[in-house]
Amino acid sequence: MNNNNNNNNNSIKDNFVSQTALHQLLLQIHNNDVVSAKSIGSSVGKRATLLLLDHTLEPTQTATMKFISSKIWPQLYGHQVESLRTDNNGTFVLLDSKLVPVMRCTKHKNYIEFNESVIKGVLQSLGYQEESFRVNYIGLSKGMAQIQVHFK
Repeated sequence: MNNNNNNNNNSIKDNFVSQTALHQLLLQIHNNDVVSAKSIGSSVGKRATLLLLDHTLEPTQTATMKFISSKIWPQLYGHQVESLRTDNNGTFVLLDSKLVPVMRCTKHKNYIEFNESVIKGVLQSLGYQEESFRVNYIGLSKGMAQIQVHFK
């Protein structure tokens, strides 16, 4: 019986997305143009959702975005999104000042694509069709990286 608990604990530890592993993955993306940041980001988003979704999520856009902000983001980046804003018409903006150093890198396009694709992967794994939403990095403002999610 105790051995069974150890197996479960090891399984959870094996599935945890560590910050070191994410950092190494991002370095690989940066250093190897052959690797697609979009496909890796999407895969990370889908797998993180499978690992972190421990109950049925309310099928609303707001609940989905709160899940990304409070569950996915901390596991991947070590902190929650600082602010999640909405216009209540299907547009959400995630604001995060801790991503700013990455976004200011001279070769940051892959990092932006990775972050956008993580969100896309989460949305797809929650049943949203790719044509039903758009994810865009909209830039830096007042020291905050801004990623917009618009549901059509």
